[in-house]
Amino acid sequence: MDYAKQQLSFTRSDRFRDASMVARGVWTTLNGYCADVENGGRIIGAAAWVDRQWMKTDALRADVDQLVAAHLARWDGDDLVIEGYDTVGEQACQTVREENRVRATRGWEKRRADAAASAPASEVHAKAHAVASAGAHAAAQAPAMRPAMRPAMRPAMRPAMPPAMPPAMPRPDQTRPVQTKESLTSPPSPVVSPREEPKPPAASGGAKTRIQALDPQVIVNASRSGDLFVVLAAFRCNTDPKRHDEWLREADLLTPSQVAVILYDAYGHQKPIREPSGFRGARAAWDAMAGPARIDLTASLRAFVEPFLAPDR
Repeated sequence: MDYAKQQLSFTRSDRFRDASMVARGVWTTLNGYCADVENGGRIIGAAAWVDRQWMKTDALRADVDQLVAAHLARWDGDDLVIEGYDTVGEQACQTVREENRVRATRGWEKRRADAAASAPASEVHAKAHAVASAGAHAAAQAPAMRPAMRPAMRPAMRPAMPPAMPPAMPRPDQTRPVQTKESLTSPPSPVVSPREEPKPPAASGGAKTRIQALDPQVIVNASRSGDLFVVLAAFRCNTDPKRHDEWLREADLLTPSQVAVILYDAYGHQKPIREPSGFRGARAAWDAMAGPARIDLTASLRAFVEPFLAPDR
């Protein structure tokens, strides 16, 4: 969710007022973390976490103990339950998101159907253009084949000439070209058959050589800015102003930090996202994920940029 609501009935209660400022700050931090990952205010398996795992929530185990002592959170088995978490607002946000996803899916299915209906006419035009281009290319290459065929035919015709006749004068197109100094030193020009056109050299390297490495410092600065398009630029996405409306539509109801996690996961699978259309499938996979899966993806991005977060602590 983009916002973490706080219920006034809880924040104005006696147990919240009696808690220390440290406990209040830890409650606000964990409340925002639960809203970000949408876990219903329950951190599953938190009892077995070490400090390194608590770092992704911007809290430590000692802070959590103070929070539990102030009765602002409680242990339910191995799960930590945050008191006063807005579960109603989270369910409403998820309902709106699902409705938007269904509406967008129907719209794209209609576009694909319209495109499929207009495809046969375009295919006929493409085939006609390909046939015309092949005929023009063959006509342009035909004169180059005729001189190469004549020398192979003349030796078979000479024995049939009468021996008493004087040798025939050579035709102008049979005379040998005058060899100059330039023609002797320069290499002969290759004869290219119309069916054996020279092909460009194949590109060296695979897909990995075209994927540029990410800069952790740039990602950290972009995440701290809180600007969606700064985060997109950090992952080398197309941030042309003409794409802004598409990005805003595809990243609706997502925080810039969640967008960074989705883009980093795509880089991990060697499928970097450049356009809003490519972000659509990754967004659908993110919406279908459970809370623990989202936590693991967030932890992987945090581990990638953690060395650049250390000086600020």
